[in-house]
Amino acid sequence: MRSSLRLASAACFALGLVWMVSAQAGCSTNGTEIPPDNVDVDASTEAETEGGPDDDNPVCGNGWKEAVEQCDDGNSVNGDGCEADCTLTCRPGPDGDKKCSDKNPCNGEETCGSDNKCAPGTAPAEGASCGDAKFCKGGLCVDVTCGDGVKNGTEECDDANTVSGDGCDGCKLTCVSSDATRDCASTNPCVGKGTCDDAKHTCTAGSPLADGTACGTGMICKGGTCVSPKCGDGIVGTGEQCDFGAGNGAGTGCEIDCKFSCSATPTDTCSDGNPCNGAETCGDVTVGGKAGKKCSAGTPLGEGASCGTDKFCKSGACASGACGDGIVSGAEQCDFGAGNGAGTGCEIDCRFSCSKTADTCSDGNACNGTETCQTVTVGGKTGQKCGAGTPLGEGATCATGMICKSGSCVVPPAVTCGNGTLDSGEECDFGAGNGAGTGCEVTCKFSCSKTADTCSDGNACNGVESCQTVTVSGKTGQKCGAGAALSDCSACGSGGVCLAGACKTSTCGDGCLDTVKGEQCDFGAGNATGSGCETTCTFSCTKTPTDSCLDTNTCNGVESCQTVTVGGKTGQKCNAGTNVTKCIACGAGVCDGAGACKTSTCGDACVDTSKGEQCDPPASGTCDALCKNVVAAVCGNGVRETGEQCDDGNKLNLDGCDSSCKFEQNHRANALDMQFGTDTFCTRNQLGSAIASSGQTTIRDALNTGVKDGSTNVLFKFLGLEDLSGTSDPAVSLGSLGGDPAAAPTGLTYDGFNDLDWWYTVDPLTIDGSRNPPASSLINGAIAAKALTAGPGNMTLMLQFSTGVVSPLNLSNVRIKATIGATSVPKVSTGSTPGHLASEHLDPALQSFATMSNGQLCGAVSAYSLSKVPVPSALLPGGSANCVEGYTTANSLLDVLIGGCRIFGGFIGVVNIRQPDAEDPTMPPVGSGPNYTLSRSSTSTKIVDRCRSTGSSGTTYNKGTPEFDACLKDAAYTAYFKFTTDRVIVK
Repeated sequence: MRSSLRLASAACFALGLVWMVSAQAGCSTNGTEIPPDNVDVDASTEAETEGGPDDDNPVCGNGWKEAVEQCDDGNSVNGDGCEADCTLTCRPGPDGDKKCSDKNPCNGEETCGSDNKCAPGTAPAEGASCGDAKFCKGGLCVDVTCGDGVKNGTEECDDANTVSGDGCDGCKLTCVSSDATRDCASTNPCVGKGTCDDAKHTCTAGSPLADGTACGTGMICKGGTCVSPKCGDGIVGTGEQCDFGAGNGAGTGCEIDCKFSCSATPTDTCSDGNPCNGAETCGDVTVGGKAGKKCSAGTPLGEGASCGTDKFCKSGACASGACGDGIVSGAEQCDFGAGNGAGTGCEIDCRFSCSKTADTCSDGNACNGTETCQTVTVGGKTGQKCGAGTPLGEGATCATGMICKSGSCVVPPAVTCGNGTLDSGEECDFGAGNGAGTGCEVTCKFSCSKTADTCSDGNACNGVESCQTVTVSGKTGQKCGAGAALSDCSACGSGGVCLAGACKTSTCGDGCLDTVKGEQCDFGAGNATGSGCETTCTFSCTKTPTDSCLDTNTCNGVESCQTVTVGGKTGQKCNAGTNVTKCIACGAGVCDGAGACKTSTCGDACVDTSKGEQCDPPASGTCDALCKNVVAAVCGNGVRETGEQCDDGNKLNLDGCDSSCKFEQNHRANALDMQFGTDTFCTRNQLGSAIASSGQTTIRDALNTGVKDGSTNVLFKFLGLEDLSGTSDPAVSLGSLGGDPAAAPTGLTYDGFNDLDWWYTVDPLTIDGSRNPPASSLINGAIAAKALTAGPGNMTLMLQFSTGVVSPLNLSNVRIKATIGATSVPKVSTGSTPGHLASEHLDPALQSFATMSNGQLCGAVSAYSLSKVPVPSALLPGGSANCVEGYTTANSLLDVLIGGCRIFGGFIGVVNIRQPDAEDPTMPPVGSGPNYTLSRSSTSTKIVDRCRSTGSSGTTYNKGTPEFDACLKDAAYTAYFKFTTDRVIVK
């Protein structure tokens, strides 16, 4: 009868889905309704109901609440009010809520509902307190840490970065205007106090103080920097009268020694003692807003103005009067300057050409008029010269018995004069050729006399005229012949020279060298500054006693005073030297190749060894930005060189500096929380669901204990990481490692929750021959906007389920994501943990991200690795959760997953029965493949020794065969963990 009832019950259990959907009574074989599976059935009713429960042989999962069962809903689903071991998921009330609680206040307080199901609580706000110096972050309760991005405790702010001046520095507001210690006071004495924006708590920098403001003993401000004053910096310092900066120079108002260019007292240093070019004075001048003193020219006196006793201004110079200088002085009657000359009105001796008192102009010939001495003006200057009279007409009586003929007063000629025959009384007769100046006048007299030569015009420059015999048509006469003109610049009297046939007073600029007047040269119109002959008729330079051409600049070569010839006239002018080759030393700098001496700087293409330069220009393949030779980096020589982040003298991995001299970025999970449910990232969690609520706290506590004391160490090594800030890196790899923490040195205590840059000794079983995680365990990923994503891939987690026993869990199809935290400078070791050793020669400017938060890890744990994990000691006889199933040390965690674990006489489930729900894609499938069903043939040993491939018709493989091991290696349980990490050093 019992057997038939059980068959009916099984048939009714097949309709269990209807119960769950309709929430109505079940079915029976005789029309009697079967109560829902979570309702207890009265024993008398049970006995009377055909096909009802069997308390003598209870079967959990048959849909009947039997014997010690608290419920039976006909399924093996946990968390639905009735667990797979037929215990209530929870009971309403405080005790039930305790059973629902996952001990994590940051995901809300779970409660037990009237349906005996655990309902999730409302998670508190991100950052809410969850204990002493702890707060909620990413659903986990973590320690308050400055830089975690959440303002907690005494923190005024927390912006999750180490950027200074952004409003939050070291979790304190950058500035507060009411706080004298944080009111944006400048640390630079040359910059005024800044302004604090009390809304953003950022400082607006103050304005630089005025250049020249005192900023310390003997120091001044310049361009917002406190510097020692020096001549040429544009600021008037101690001992300086002025400073125009780059504008300092001769005659500018401020000399290159920062002294005024002139002084007005006690005597004006500007005066050159020459009143003719004006009275020079020393006056104030302003250049670029800076005061100086320089000479100003006076108003020149007019030409000829008196400049002293018997002295006059001439061409801007004060000189004694001299005939020919254009100024009437002393005993001179006149002075036309260069215009002096015979018959001009002023002779070359500065006497009038004639006298009005005793008129010397008459030539005694009334026929050409009566000449008179007349006043003339030449160039504004007065003289006297003979003026011609009005000639008498031809034949007019000019004296008793005399007539005018051809301008001469003559005795009326006999008819014989002019007949071409020399008659009595005639000196000559050219006939019709007679005439003035022909050699025979119309009076038949010679045109001149040799005895008293009347031909000279008194001008030696056009030659000495003489009366010479001439023959015209065979007839002899006498007429004036011109002399040979003297060459220009020939002397022609007291202080005179011949110019264009005229005798002129010598002056500078006439092209004639007059050494008597002190002239060194005279190029005439060619006189000019630097031409070789100045406008003062002095050489443009001197050769002795020292060469005046030399300057103080060695870069433009050696200048020399050399003789030059211009228009056949000799002078002296400076000849520039040849510019010195670029980079030659020149005092305080180097030559630029264009003739200038400039301060040597890195980047001027000149290697200045005095400044420590080894090369130039910089930033090339062989020269760095500091003009130092770029030495080809040799990793492993113990010297950090260009391109290296460190060099510890070897090429080993996992010693803080890797085999390519790159910083090793290793992280360790300093918080690890096994999850028992799912979310959108990890949608399956078969392993977590196997842990009943009564066992979850035990698991969590064991993991936390292991993390804190260093017995549980999930270590990651980043490979291929280029961006140590963790901001963006398109291709990185994570490899998992095992290891143990180094012993704490004296004075320190190890804390696995806070172990930044602590040393860990690597488990040699988790690395390959190059001391890196094996390639098969690398998980590829990427970083974008401080977010890490990686997977899928394989990894091994080293977890502790029993005190002192660390077991490796092999995971496949692993996916990881985490938020990358702020960067920090790695700690420096004093010889022991924590920190990097000095022998690593780590770049002191290097920073890398110190933490990761909000970590999530999904994967599938190999059934084979679970078969190697011993049963947790708590589940064994004498343990705190002794399973009624009676497991021994010969059993594995896999055996518990297949057989389940109940305690307190079987009333409370700790581990729910679970089969593998996934496979390892890197392993070959066995038989017809997954999903696989595991079982055990012996109820006494409880050891899993059978594996069946897909479906009821699948092949079963027994322990001891290769197929059985292969089946366990392919079969897997999905799992889900959350974690946070910090940076560590794996050795």
